[in-house]
Amino acid sequence: MGLAVVEDLAAKGWNITVFDFDHVSGAKVAERLGRQVHFIKGNTAKYEELGAAFAETRKNWGSIDFVFANAGIGERSKFYEPKEELAEGFPAKPSTLTLEVNLLGVVYTAYLAMHFFRKNATKGGKLVMTSSASALYPSASLSLYSAAKHAVVGLTRSMGAALVKEGITVNCICPGIVPSGLLPEAFTNALQADMITPTSTIVKAINNFLADDSLTGQVAECSGQDVIYRPPYEPENEAARYMLALQDGKVGAKIDFVEMGKHAKMKKEFYDRMEDSAT
Repeated sequence: MGLAVVEDLAAKGWNITVFDFDHVSGAKVAERLGRQVHFIKGNTAKYEELGAAFAETRKNWGSIDFVFANAGIGERSKFYEPKEELAEGFPAKPSTLTLEVNLLGVVYTAYLAMHFFRKNATKGGKLVMTSSASALYPSASLSLYSAAKHAVVGLTRSMGAALVKEGITVNCICPGIVPSGLLPEAFTNALQADMITPTSTIVKAINNFLADDSLTGQVAECSGQDVIYRPPYEPENEAARYMLALQDGKVGAKIDFVEMGKHAKMKKEFYDRMEDSAT
């Protein structure tokens, strides 16, 4: 998917940085597409590597106008499978690599995109993140993958609402079955051809977001040939409507939820201890 978007934008004259863990493939893409495509090897789950790539990109091209947070991996652990206990009486820690790449890497990318968009002379920019159809439909076999992709939808809608006044648009795509490096070729070859989502649908969704400044906070399901915008749930009662109005600052005083947390029943020192124990 990412390659299809890179090829489309390169054909339109964009200057592009490709950031990927696969040095061999990335270097080949940059060599094939010419000087307007620069490759940087790195891991999106490593904040320092990603930050350095953003800084190098701005130095090379002068500004960062569009970011496509597309790096991802598939399910990496059999989450439901019974495990043997350790001597301590509980099983070994499950792999969280899927969450680190598909969620934490996206959070880092979104955070850095905000920073560098604000450095642009004209301000603003466009961020598109890759979620999945697994964020729209129950996927029993994709537990942690689905959890990460659900979170990307939530992040998209929150950021879209928060940043619209800065001229920053934030949207996400939710692809169906797309032939990509996440799927074995033998698997995709065995599927019903007209049920597969071609990369051209992904490119269409990206171009829609690039062309229309009014699109922000949108969740675009990419299914077959179609790009379908999926609205959020509507509140079903007055309590839910009140909660949303409170969060949006439409009733009562505007709330700073970070500051509010410092004065919550769980005091700041407990938060600090939790952060210390996590590092």
